[in-house]
Order: sequence, then C-alpha cells, then structure tokens
Amino acid sequence: MRVTGEYGLNQYEVLGLDETASSRDVVNAYLKPRHVWVDRLWQAVERHGHDEDTQVVVQRCWDEAYRVLGDPALRAGYDSDLGYTRSDLAHRIGHRWDGWGLAWAFLFGFLALLFLLDHENISRMLGSHFAPSFTESEVQNEEGRWVGEFHSSDSRWEWVLNSWLLLSLCPAIMTGLVAWGGGVVLNRVAGEVIAWARYDGYHDTWVRVGFWLLAVLVPLAAWVQVWRYGLGSIPYT
Repeated sequence: MRVTGEYGLNQYEVLGLDETASSRDVVNAYLKPRHVWVDRLWQAVERHGHDEDTQVVVQRCWDEAYRVLGDPALRAGYDSDLGYTRSDLAHRIGHRWDGWGLAWAFLFGFLALLFLLDHENISRMLGSHFAPSFTESEVQNEEGRWVGEFHSSDSRWEWVLNSWLLLSLCPAIMTGLVAWGGGVVLNRVAGEVIAWARYDGYHDTWVRVGFWLLAVLVPLAAWVQVWRYGLGSIPYT
C-alpha cells in the first residue's frame, strides 16, 4: 500500500528518506535538507498547480512531514497506513548491511587477518600459557630471515606450535565466521528491537546507539584478550 500526499509524495519521500530511517535521520533531513530533495518536492508542487507561492507550499509540506515522522506515535500510525507491519520494518532494517553489523564484521575481520599473518605471536600466546616446558629459539630460515622456533617437552605441543596451518589458518577462519555471522545476527536482532521501539512509539536513537556500542565493544574486548594473553615472559634458549 502506498499512501501519498497532495503532491504525489509520501512523508518519507518529502524528506528524502525511506521507512528504515532513524529518528536522528529525520531530524537531520529536516534541519539540513539536501538540494536534490528540495528540488524534487518543488517540481512536484509546481506540476500539480496551486494558488499560493511555491516556496510557502514546499515549506508547509516539509513541516508536515517532520511533524508526522518526528513524533514516534504519529510515525508508528503512519507506518501502519503505509502497510508496514512490525515484522516488515524489522526485516527491512535488519537486512541493511551497514552501521553496527559492518563495524562488527570489520573489527573481527581485521582480527582474523592478524591471526592469519602473525603465527609467531599466536604460538607464543598459547605456548607460554599451556605448553609444558615452553621455550623459544631464533633460527634463520631459507630466506635468511630470523624467525621463532618453539619447543616443548611434549612433542605434540611442539608440532602444534610450529604449525602455521593449525595455529593461523584455523583461528583466522573461525574468527572470519564470527565476523560475518555475528554481523548478520546483530543486524537481524537490531532490526527486531528497533521495529519494536518504533511500533511502541519510542524514539529509536538510543536503541541504535546501544547496538553501535555492542558492535564496537565486543570486538575490542576480544582484541584486548588476545593482546593480554599475548604478553608473557618467554625464556629463550
């Protein structure tokens, strides 16, 4: 269902938005309108013809759109008039791959890249905390570069600590799955919660801020843990 105003545009289109816009987006669109949307509304008003000054009519349309969309209760009713149910909005908001989901995926993705590239620090992290009689020595590889070689009284641990495939590729793949899968889940949950807030007549600004904090703080906590366990006094032979 499409509910249009007097000039063929619904209230979201008047402000240059769609139904997934946040409360903050509505305020910004009203206070800092983009010229392309003002021109579009201006042309729509002139096409329909009127007896008043075009600028007065455009400003009245602009004010009315903000009055409806800027009030959570009125906006919830307007969304219903447009035919959007809570589940529709949750689906549309939750399937936008931006914002918090993208931040989560980027931060965990970068951690996956570090796992892939930094085998030695992963070996130090695990060996210093779990491998029995862990030591490290430096050897020169075929390219003439000095690299760490890890030793343990347990031959199985020693094999694991010197295995790039096991200690770098596997954690990188698992962290990459957390980056992608966690971002998808976070988007879906955010869509549900934001839709719930919208349909209960609340501003969604603080809900969105909460998901931003979640999307940033959880990956950063993982970073801190990796950094923390990567520190250790390693005896050299």
